[in-house]
Amino acid sequence: MADLASGLADSLLQKLGSLVYQELYLAWGAQSDLQKLERTISTIKIVLLDAEYKQANNPKLSIWLRQLKDILYDAEDVIDEIEYKALRKQAITAYGSTSSKVRHFISSSMALSISRLKLVYKIKDIRERLDDINAEKVQFNLIERNEEVHVMPQWRGKTHSFIDPSTIIGRHGDKEEIKKSLMHPNRSRNLNIIAIYSWIRRMWVCVSEDFNATRLVEEILKSTGCKVDKKSSTEDTLQTSLRELLKDKKFLLVLDDVWNKDRNKWIELINLLNGGSHGSVVVVTTRSHNVSSILDPIYTHSLDGLSNEESLSLFVKCAFKEGEDKRHPGLLSIAEEIVKKCKGVLLAVKSLGGILYSKVDEREWNSLEDVGDLYIKELMSRCFFQDFEEFWWCYSFKMHDLVHDLVLSIAQEEWFEIDADNKEITPTVHHLSISDNDQQVSKSSNKLTIEACNSRSKSLRVLDLSTSDFKDLPSSIGIQKYLRYLDLSGNESIKKLPNSICKLHNLQTLMLGGCENLKRLPKDMRNLINLRFLIITIKDICLLENGVCCFSSFRTLYVLECSKLECLFPQMDRCLTNLRKLIFYGCRSLTYLLPIIKHLTALKSLVINYFQEMDLTGGGEDANDLNLRLQFLHIEELPKSEVLPEWLLGFANTLKRLTIIGCINLKALPEWLPTLQSLQTLKIISCYELSSLSEGIHDMKTLRKVKIHYCSDQLDTCLEDWSNIPELELDYRRHETYGE
Repeated sequence: MADLASGLADSLLQKLGSLVYQELYLAWGAQSDLQKLERTISTIKIVLLDAEYKQANNPKLSIWLRQLKDILYDAEDVIDEIEYKALRKQAITAYGSTSSKVRHFISSSMALSISRLKLVYKIKDIRERLDDINAEKVQFNLIERNEEVHVMPQWRGKTHSFIDPSTIIGRHGDKEEIKKSLMHPNRSRNLNIIAIYSWIRRMWVCVSEDFNATRLVEEILKSTGCKVDKKSSTEDTLQTSLRELLKDKKFLLVLDDVWNKDRNKWIELINLLNGGSHGSVVVVTTRSHNVSSILDPIYTHSLDGLSNEESLSLFVKCAFKEGEDKRHPGLLSIAEEIVKKCKGVLLAVKSLGGILYSKVDEREWNSLEDVGDLYIKELMSRCFFQDFEEFWWCYSFKMHDLVHDLVLSIAQEEWFEIDADNKEITPTVHHLSISDNDQQVSKSSNKLTIEACNSRSKSLRVLDLSTSDFKDLPSSIGIQKYLRYLDLSGNESIKKLPNSICKLHNLQTLMLGGCENLKRLPKDMRNLINLRFLIITIKDICLLENGVCCFSSFRTLYVLECSKLECLFPQMDRCLTNLRKLIFYGCRSLTYLLPIIKHLTALKSLVINYFQEMDLTGGGEDANDLNLRLQFLHIEELPKSEVLPEWLLGFANTLKRLTIIGCINLKALPEWLPTLQSLQTLKIISCYELSSLSEGIHDMKTLRKVKIHYCSDQLDTCLEDWSNIPELELDYRRHETYGE
């Protein structure tokens, strides 16, 4: 419960502290109340971690947290309403509106005044309620706790003891404090702390999550230069070697990045280390307070987060080449906002800085979908997900039953699934879905469900109506002004969407894949100015035929089984200026690709799959005229492709991954392929006629992974030439099926 409240508090503080909202304070005449609201949330936020620890044994505290969460949700609704009105004004200013009612509303100063007054009253009411609950927290004796940040080990490489002092930022004071503690040993202890320069043995082991005593003994021995034969060494011989190494010697052992909370495992390791002289010391670094508490340490040093100035300095080192930050002042201002969100966490600053290294396009810096990918991979590494697969730069996985139950217990009234036995929708619902296990529900009550949802709960953020069966989506969907995610995929009956859906200015994700009878998109579709992710199946020849379109927020577009589609949008040079991923599947009327993608200057990933008539070499474009930065290209089932198109040379400096599958008439790789200076991964599968490779391809210094399966037997003579590739999979035997 506290975690959820803390997340809400963080989100609200971020919005309230942004420049956009500071400007909106004045516009809506509520500056004073919003600023007080921000201060109160900040005051409550610092004790929420303590509330999490104590709520299990204090029912009153759990109730207090639930009430706090309700208020924060109401505050989020109000802030989102302010944002919604700003976005609506932006959309109407940019495109106008075909609705006379909207024009009348905009022109009516009385209507505007009433709307603003209602918002001011809502803000004042929330601020007063929050003040009351803030005053109540005194009875629980809550204290401020430092937030533990758990970053998955894969983000962080194996550590070592050598560090260039010039690269250290913001830790001088901590170093001096630790040195002082090392100067005051406890003579009664065998393992202790003495001056760092007097150690006979110095050992450094990066532990991470694998706290296995035998493995650690092996790593300790290796850190001192001892040779360890894994084949002949046993647990007993390893322990004997360690005791001989430490016998009658003082030593310093650093165990870095420890997560073990099992005290028995600690005791097992400590017993193995007791053979050294008195005054020996083990230094443990950890990001978990629980770990440090079970060690019985003589001294504990807590590292605070970096200051904003230190974080920015580190970020600049990680993200910019020398002097580059001064040439891009716009990027530096974005960097300041990024490091604020990192909250002084060094690993977060370094990770994000590394992601953005050498990128000088402000659009890439403002898009951090990449951070979402890191969170997904962290959850995967901790076994939260099962059957995890990555394909076409998307993820597929199942959630473990225990994790699912935990999520439900935390979400409680915010998430709701409608099934045959459970049809009542409460006003607190934010995430609503229809059960896909009961077809009777989806067929008989879908429209009633939406109407009931719109009348009872107007604060939805997620609405999942996938695999439901209705011909018309009710026009009342337009009142869900906070909606971020709408899934209508797999609805084979729906033929049109109401134009009111275009009022959902906060909508970021729209899923229309498998809507095989959908005739066209609404005429005001361009008003969805926050839309970032679209999956669509449609019967029209163009996704949006009429009017000017400029979907600058688009990041990902899946176009699936659109059999009549001949173009994406009119005036492509003005559309999709920030699109990063484009996936085509089974759009058989699309015969030429280049006229579509040549304007997509931000495109990074392109998938072209199952095109019986697609001619990649067509389009008549000169590769030298292209200004594209594609990094990932996947080509599959293009039987007309006999050669790779020369316009791929337009990506010579950026293309990192090239996958070709099922192109059964591809006969040879082009001679210019080795000029792809950034190519790291090459996969060629089930290209049965491919009999020769490009001359010089074996000498490409950037290639790290090559996979060639089920091609012509004549390629077998090239086997010995791939000895310099770190990851190599070669199998030239013909096969009836194929896949990655």
